[in-house]
Amino acid sequence: MIRKRAIPLILILALCLSLSAAGVSGALTASPVRVRPGEQFTVDVQLQNPGVVGMRVFVEYDNALLRLDKAENGEIFDAGNATFGREISANPYKMLWDDSLRHDNITQSGTLAVLTFTALSDVPETQTEIRLHADPGSSFDVDLNAVPVAEGVCAVTIEQDEPAVAEPALRVAEPTVKTLNYGHTLTLHAETDNLPQGAEVRWSIEGTGLRAVGNTTGFFFTVECVGSSGATVTAGLYAADGTAWTDASGVPITASRTIRTNASLWRRIVYLIEVLLHIGIYHPQSA
Repeated sequence: MIRKRAIPLILILALCLSLSAAGVSGALTASPVRVRPGEQFTVDVQLQNPGVVGMRVFVEYDNALLRLDKAENGEIFDAGNATFGREISANPYKMLWDDSLRHDNITQSGTLAVLTFTALSDVPETQTEIRLHADPGSSFDVDLNAVPVAEGVCAVTIEQDEPAVAEPALRVAEPTVKTLNYGHTLTLHAETDNLPQGAEVRWSIEGTGLRAVGNTTGFFFTVECVGSSGATVTAGLYAADGTAWTDASGVPITASRTIRTNASLWRRIVYLIEVLLHIGIYHPQSA
Protein backbone atom coordinates (compact mmCIF):
# COMPACT_ATOMS: atom_id res chain seq x y z
CA MET A 1 0.00 0.00 0.00
CA ILE A 2 2.79 2.39 0.91
CA ARG A 3 4.67 1.78 -2.39
CA LYS A 4 1.54 2.33 -4.46
CA ARG A 5 1.05 5.75 -2.82
CA ALA A 6 4.73 6.75 -3.18
CA ILE A 7 4.77 6.50 -6.95
CA PRO A 8 1.99 9.04 -7.57
CA LEU A 9 3.66 11.45 -5.09
CA ILE A 10 6.97 11.25 -6.98
CA LEU A 11 5.18 11.85 -10.29
CA ILE A 12 3.33 14.87 -8.88
CA LEU A 13 6.59 16.32 -7.52
CA ALA A 14 8.32 15.88 -10.88
CA LEU A 15 5.40 17.49 -12.68
CA CYS A 16 5.52 20.49 -10.34
CA LEU A 17 9.25 20.92 -10.92
CA SER A 18 8.73 20.71 -14.68
CA LEU A 19 6.01 23.36 -14.63
CA SER A 20 8.13 25.59 -12.42
CA ALA A 21 11.08 25.33 -14.83
CA ALA A 22 8.83 26.07 -17.80
CA GLY A 23 7.66 29.27 -16.11
CA VAL A 24 11.20 30.63 -15.73
CA SER A 25 11.68 33.53 -18.16
CA GLY A 26 14.04 36.34 -18.95
CA ALA A 27 13.39 39.97 -19.81
CA LEU A 28 14.84 42.67 -22.02
CA THR A 29 14.99 46.16 -20.51
CA ALA A 30 16.34 49.60 -21.39
CA SER A 31 16.35 52.84 -19.45
CA PRO A 32 14.29 55.80 -20.75
CA VAL A 33 16.16 58.65 -22.44
CA ARG A 34 15.52 62.35 -23.06
CA VAL A 35 17.10 63.91 -26.14
CA ARG A 36 16.87 66.97 -28.34
CA PRO A 37 16.36 66.99 -32.12
CA GLY A 38 19.63 66.17 -33.89
CA GLU A 39 21.17 64.67 -30.75
CA GLN A 40 22.81 61.23 -30.75
CA PHE A 41 22.21 58.86 -27.85
CA THR A 42 22.86 55.25 -26.84
CA VAL A 43 20.56 52.55 -25.55
CA ASP A 44 22.01 49.78 -23.39
CA VAL A 45 19.91 46.68 -24.01
CA GLN A 46 19.88 44.76 -20.72
CA LEU A 47 19.07 41.04 -20.47
CA GLN A 48 17.73 39.46 -17.30
CA ASN A 49 19.11 36.06 -18.20
CA PRO A 50 17.40 32.83 -17.02
CA GLY A 51 20.01 30.72 -18.86
CA VAL A 52 20.36 30.60 -22.64
CA VAL A 53 22.85 29.65 -25.33
CA GLY A 54 21.18 31.50 -28.18
CA MET A 55 18.59 34.14 -28.96
CA ARG A 56 17.43 36.56 -31.64
CA VAL A 57 16.20 40.07 -30.92
CA PHE A 58 14.33 42.47 -33.19
CA VAL A 59 14.70 46.25 -32.72
CA GLU A 60 11.68 48.27 -33.86
CA TYR A 61 11.35 52.05 -33.82
CA ASP A 62 9.70 54.96 -35.63
CA ASN A 63 12.14 55.89 -38.38
CA ALA A 64 10.27 59.13 -38.98
CA LEU A 65 11.65 60.25 -35.61
CA LEU A 66 14.80 58.18 -35.03
CA ARG A 67 17.70 56.77 -37.01
CA LEU A 68 19.71 53.72 -35.94
CA ASP A 69 23.39 54.49 -36.49
CA LYS A 70 25.20 51.54 -34.93
CA ALA A 71 24.66 48.26 -33.09
CA GLU A 72 27.41 46.71 -30.94
CA ASN A 73 27.71 43.46 -29.02
CA GLY A 74 27.50 43.62 -25.24
CA GLU A 75 29.11 41.60 -22.46
CA ILE A 76 27.00 38.42 -22.29
CA PHE A 77 27.95 36.66 -25.56
CA ASP A 78 31.38 36.58 -27.15
CA ALA A 79 31.67 38.76 -30.24
CA GLY A 80 32.34 35.67 -32.36
CA ASN A 81 28.88 34.32 -31.50
CA ALA A 82 27.06 37.54 -32.44
CA THR A 83 25.63 38.15 -35.91
CA PHE A 84 24.06 41.54 -36.56
CA GLY A 85 22.14 42.68 -39.62
CA ARG A 86 24.29 44.19 -42.36
CA GLU A 87 21.69 46.81 -43.30
CA ILE A 88 21.68 49.19 -40.33
CA SER A 89 18.62 51.02 -41.69
CA ALA A 90 16.49 47.85 -41.63
CA ASN A 91 13.44 48.24 -39.41
CA PRO A 92 13.01 45.95 -37.59
CA TYR A 93 16.74 45.45 -37.17
CA LYS A 94 17.86 41.88 -36.31
CA MET A 95 20.52 40.77 -33.84
CA LEU A 96 21.39 37.09 -33.40
CA TRP A 97 23.51 35.27 -30.81
CA ASP A 98 24.32 31.54 -31.03
CA ASP A 99 26.69 29.62 -28.74
CA SER A 100 24.88 26.27 -28.97
CA LEU A 101 28.09 24.19 -29.03
CA ARG A 102 28.78 24.88 -25.36
CA HIS A 103 27.81 22.35 -22.67
CA ASP A 104 26.10 24.66 -20.20
CA ASN A 105 23.83 27.68 -20.22
CA ILE A 106 25.04 31.24 -20.15
CA THR A 107 23.45 32.67 -17.03
CA GLN A 108 25.16 36.06 -16.86
CA SER A 109 22.79 39.04 -16.84
CA GLY A 110 23.84 42.47 -18.05
CA THR A 111 24.32 44.37 -21.31
CA LEU A 112 23.27 42.29 -24.30
CA ALA A 113 23.87 45.02 -26.90
CA VAL A 114 24.51 48.74 -27.22
CA LEU A 115 22.47 50.64 -29.81
CA THR A 116 23.35 54.13 -31.04
CA PHE A 117 20.48 56.27 -32.33
CA THR A 118 20.03 59.84 -33.51
CA ALA A 119 16.88 61.86 -33.05
CA LEU A 120 16.18 63.46 -36.43
CA SER A 121 16.82 67.18 -36.49
CA ASP A 122 13.47 68.29 -37.92
CA VAL A 123 11.12 66.40 -35.58
CA PRO A 124 8.70 68.09 -33.19
CA GLU A 125 8.66 67.67 -29.44
CA THR A 126 7.16 64.24 -28.88
CA GLN A 127 7.47 60.84 -27.23
CA THR A 128 8.24 57.54 -28.93
CA GLU A 129 9.44 54.02 -28.15
CA ILE A 130 12.18 51.64 -29.16
CA ARG A 131 10.79 48.12 -28.84
CA LEU A 132 13.09 45.16 -28.14
CA HIS A 133 11.41 41.90 -29.07
CA ALA A 134 13.01 38.47 -28.52
CA ASP A 135 11.94 35.90 -31.12
CA PRO A 136 10.16 33.13 -29.10
CA GLY A 137 11.40 30.39 -31.41
CA SER A 138 15.02 31.53 -31.35
CA SER A 139 15.69 31.94 -27.64
CA PHE A 140 16.81 28.55 -26.32
CA ASP A 141 18.89 26.86 -23.65
CA VAL A 142 21.60 24.16 -23.85
CA ASP A 143 18.94 21.44 -24.17
CA LEU A 144 17.37 23.35 -27.07
CA ASN A 145 14.31 24.19 -25.00
CA ALA A 146 12.60 27.46 -25.87
CA VAL A 147 13.20 30.15 -23.23
CA PRO A 148 10.57 32.89 -23.02
CA VAL A 149 12.04 36.40 -22.80
CA ALA A 150 9.76 39.36 -22.10
CA GLU A 151 9.77 42.28 -24.52
CA GLY A 152 11.58 45.45 -23.53
CA VAL A 153 10.67 49.05 -24.26
CA CYS A 154 12.95 52.09 -24.25
CA ALA A 155 10.85 55.24 -23.83
CA VAL A 156 12.33 58.18 -25.76
CA THR A 157 11.30 61.76 -25.06
CA ILE A 158 12.31 64.28 -27.72
CA GLU A 159 12.46 67.81 -26.34
CA GLN A 160 12.90 71.04 -28.23
CA ASP A 161 15.84 73.27 -27.35
CA GLU A 162 14.94 75.99 -24.90
CA PRO A 163 15.23 79.42 -26.50
CA ALA A 164 18.49 81.10 -25.62
CA VAL A 165 18.09 83.88 -23.09
CA ALA A 166 20.20 86.90 -23.96
CA GLU A 167 22.29 88.20 -21.10
CA PRO A 168 21.74 91.77 -19.90
CA ALA A 169 24.25 94.36 -21.10
CA LEU A 170 25.09 97.69 -19.50
CA ARG A 171 27.00 100.69 -20.87
CA VAL A 172 27.70 104.26 -19.74
CA ALA A 173 27.38 106.59 -22.70
CA GLU A 174 30.38 108.66 -23.74
CA PRO A 175 30.39 112.04 -21.95
CA THR A 176 30.32 115.16 -24.11
CA VAL A 177 33.29 116.68 -22.24
CA LYS A 178 36.72 115.25 -21.59
CA THR A 179 37.44 117.26 -18.43
CA LEU A 180 34.91 118.60 -15.93
CA ASN A 181 35.75 121.95 -14.38
CA TYR A 182 35.30 122.88 -10.74
CA GLY A 183 31.70 123.57 -9.75
CA HIS A 184 30.31 122.23 -13.01
CA THR A 185 28.07 119.18 -13.18
CA LEU A 186 27.84 116.30 -15.61
CA THR A 187 24.88 114.00 -16.15
CA LEU A 188 25.80 110.46 -17.16
CA HIS A 189 23.44 108.14 -18.99
CA ALA A 190 23.28 104.35 -18.57
CA GLU A 191 22.25 102.29 -21.59
CA THR A 192 21.00 98.72 -21.24
CA ASP A 193 20.09 95.76 -23.41
CA ASN A 194 17.81 92.91 -22.28
CA LEU A 195 17.14 94.54 -18.92
CA PRO A 196 15.74 91.85 -16.58
CA GLN A 197 12.33 92.50 -15.08
CA GLY A 198 12.68 94.20 -11.71
CA ALA A 199 16.32 95.19 -12.26
CA GLU A 200 17.50 98.75 -11.67
CA VAL A 201 20.67 100.76 -12.25
CA ARG A 202 22.61 101.95 -9.22
CA TRP A 203 25.55 104.34 -9.35
CA SER A 204 28.70 104.75 -7.27
CA ILE A 205 31.79 106.99 -7.30
CA GLU A 206 35.36 105.94 -6.60
CA GLY A 207 37.60 108.94 -6.04
CA THR A 208 37.42 112.41 -4.45
CA GLY A 209 37.20 114.60 -7.53
CA LEU A 210 33.42 114.17 -7.92
CA ARG A 211 30.35 114.09 -5.71
CA ALA A 212 26.87 112.80 -6.44
CA VAL A 213 24.09 115.29 -7.06
CA GLY A 214 20.62 113.93 -6.40
CA ASN A 215 19.45 110.37 -6.88
CA THR A 216 21.97 107.52 -7.26
CA THR A 217 19.41 105.11 -8.73
CA GLY A 218 18.09 105.23 -12.29
CA PHE A 219 19.31 105.59 -15.84
CA PHE A 220 20.68 109.11 -15.28
CA PHE A 221 23.25 110.17 -12.70
CA THR A 222 24.58 113.66 -12.07
CA VAL A 223 27.99 114.41 -10.60
CA GLU A 224 29.71 117.68 -9.66
CA CYS A 225 33.40 118.50 -9.82
CA VAL A 226 34.75 119.19 -6.32
CA GLY A 227 38.44 118.35 -6.71
CA SER A 228 41.28 117.79 -9.15
CA SER A 229 41.90 114.13 -8.51
CA GLY A 230 39.22 112.90 -10.92
CA ALA A 231 37.02 109.88 -10.20
CA THR A 232 35.56 106.72 -11.70
CA VAL A 233 31.79 106.49 -11.93
CA THR A 234 30.33 102.98 -12.04
CA ALA A 235 26.81 101.85 -12.94
CA GLY A 236 25.65 98.39 -11.86
CA LEU A 237 22.53 96.27 -12.33
CA TYR A 238 20.77 95.30 -9.13
CA ALA A 239 17.66 93.37 -8.18
CA ALA A 240 14.98 95.04 -6.09
CA ASP A 241 16.37 93.41 -2.93
CA GLY A 242 19.78 94.97 -3.50
CA THR A 243 21.48 91.88 -4.90
CA ALA A 244 23.93 92.58 -7.70
CA TRP A 245 22.82 91.13 -11.04
CA THR A 246 25.45 88.79 -12.49
CA ASP A 247 26.22 87.24 -15.85
CA ALA A 248 26.39 83.52 -16.63
CA SER A 249 29.85 83.36 -15.04
CA GLY A 250 28.67 84.94 -11.80
CA VAL A 251 30.41 88.27 -12.44
CA PRO A 252 28.39 91.39 -11.50
CA ILE A 253 27.16 93.37 -14.51
CA THR A 254 28.69 96.84 -14.36
CA ALA A 255 29.97 99.64 -16.62
CA SER A 256 32.30 102.51 -15.71
CA ARG A 257 33.57 105.87 -16.92
CA THR A 258 36.63 107.71 -15.58
CA ILE A 259 36.03 111.46 -15.42
CA ARG A 260 38.93 113.88 -15.39
CA THR A 261 38.45 117.02 -13.28
CA ASN A 262 40.04 120.43 -13.06
CA ALA A 263 39.79 122.19 -9.68
CA SER A 264 42.87 124.41 -9.93
CA LEU A 265 42.94 127.78 -8.17
CA TRP A 266 42.21 129.54 -11.45
CA ARG A 267 39.16 127.35 -12.12
CA ARG A 268 37.90 127.98 -8.60
CA ILE A 269 38.26 131.76 -9.14
CA VAL A 270 36.42 131.49 -12.45
CA TYR A 271 33.64 129.52 -10.79
CA LEU A 272 33.33 132.16 -8.03
CA ILE A 273 33.06 134.93 -10.64
CA GLU A 274 30.40 132.92 -12.47
CA VAL A 275 28.39 132.55 -9.29
CA LEU A 276 28.72 136.22 -8.30
CA LEU A 277 27.75 137.43 -11.76
CA HIS A 278 24.98 134.81 -12.07
CA ILE A 279 26.53 133.55 -15.26
CA GLY A 280 24.90 130.35 -16.45
CA ILE A 281 27.23 127.45 -15.74
CA TYR A 282 27.44 124.85 -18.49
CA HIS A 283 26.06 121.50 -17.42
CA PRO A 284 27.21 118.89 -19.94
CA GLN A 285 25.60 115.48 -20.31
CA SER A 286 26.70 112.14 -21.61
CA ALA A 287 25.64 111.30 -25.14
